[in-house]
Amino acid sequence: MNFFETNILPFLWKESLSGSISSVLNSELKDYHSYAKIPDTGENFRRFYSHIEPLHYFLANQAFSDFVKTKALSSGYYERINSTYLSAKFDSFFERSKIIVVLKGTIDLAHGDVLQKQLKNVPDQKLDAIGVILIDYSLEQISNIKSKIGNVRIAALNNISSLKDKYSIIAYSLAKDQLKGLNKEVIWWGIPFGMLFTYRLTNLMFEHFVKQNLVTEDMAGRLRKSLLTVKHHHSFTNLVVDNIYTSTPLVSGFLDLYKPKISSFEASFYYKNSLWCSSPLREQEAKIIKSLRIKKAKGCLLFSSVSRIEKTSHVDYISAIYTILSKSSSASLICFGKSLPQEYKNLLETFGVHRIIFVGWLSPAATVKVISLLDLFLDPFPFGAGMTFASAGFQGIPIISTKDFAHISPSSISILYDLYSSGRISIADEILIKNLFDSSQSVSDRCINILNSPKSSKSTLIEMRRIISQVFVESTDTIFKV
Repeated sequence: MNFFETNILPFLWKESLSGSISSVLNSELKDYHSYAKIPDTGENFRRFYSHIEPLHYFLANQAFSDFVKTKALSSGYYERINSTYLSAKFDSFFERSKIIVVLKGTIDLAHGDVLQKQLKNVPDQKLDAIGVILIDYSLEQISNIKSKIGNVRIAALNNISSLKDKYSIIAYSLAKDQLKGLNKEVIWWGIPFGMLFTYRLTNLMFEHFVKQNLVTEDMAGRLRKSLLTVKHHHSFTNLVVDNIYTSTPLVSGFLDLYKPKISSFEASFYYKNSLWCSSPLREQEAKIIKSLRIKKAKGCLLFSSVSRIEKTSHVDYISAIYTILSKSSSASLICFGKSLPQEYKNLLETFGVHRIIFVGWLSPAATVKVISLLDLFLDPFPFGAGMTFASAGFQGIPIISTKDFAHISPSSISILYDLYSSGRISIADEILIKNLFDSSQSVSDRCINILNSPKSSKSTLIEMRRIISQVFVESTDTIFKV
């Protein structure tokens, strides 16, 4: 057990039982960065949220019960929410939006980043059917957001002071749309408390309208309640949602947990322009790229996992790196991150600064530029890479990976292995199949073969690019089925 589980979590449950909602919700982001991200692995993420989601589920249900007792049955409450609903023109926003996205948190990280990529893959003529609700942004910030998510309808709720009132507006609007006979889907992005609270409140409000004889249930519109999860984890949300979208195939146990409520799982595809460098680099980044080119010109073979080194410090992975560097004398490892952990300091001491190249924390544009210079992309294990894997394949860089951790580490290789093993994509090149899916025990040998014979088969690289394009780039599929 870690410090979060032994000290922080009991305190959060104590706060929840005493009805202190704000302190528990406010601690989630801080605790996320302190514990779910250290070390930054899919396994650690799921371990953290296996504790947080039951806590949020309890908190949301308790908050909902208390809310109903104090507010939701009063006519004054409905009148106040309806006044805001009309004055802010939420009636028009919701009526015009066939699919509604609710984002809690920033547009620039995690779920928000996935949202940007999804929206950029939607054809312009279909964007009008989508509405995005930003819980934590104000009306004054919308103009800045537009440049990131395009010409999509936006409702910003941060001008509403009370968090429960924000969720009340959403619930009221959804219930009203059912009242009008409108069919639509709501996709919740972000932590579970708001989603659980809002979906329960929506049901209550719709029942309220039915009791007022404003509509009969057979005349009502159908509301599909969905959730998007970037890295899936065990939770209780299957009790209130109809559908889950996931960015990667299911980890072990997830599918069984959600049966029979969950009906579809879809990959979140990378925005194609993020897979290669088309943006100017900062001066320091340009110097790094120039120095790497000089090394290549002198015969240096560059390889990397292009992942934060705190994610790539597993003993078996470090052992593979040591073997590769020992048996391929021209090879140099490029490392990314904020600072070198002890495992990499040991490598640096053994192989020297010219073979352990630390480039620090780079922008996405500089990162994919470094990828273009690699002689080999080594997919990290047991926690595989995401966009950087796809970028390497798309840019024609040989990739070595393994299927061994596909079902415990959501990643690009887990997407590809899931599609390949289920027959949804075909791979004709036997060398590529071996490069991608062979045992983790053979990773170092496969890497050494490529580095010592750097002229990879052109047909293998073309096949890899075709698959990356098929799965991550060319597909116009998004979660927005409009």
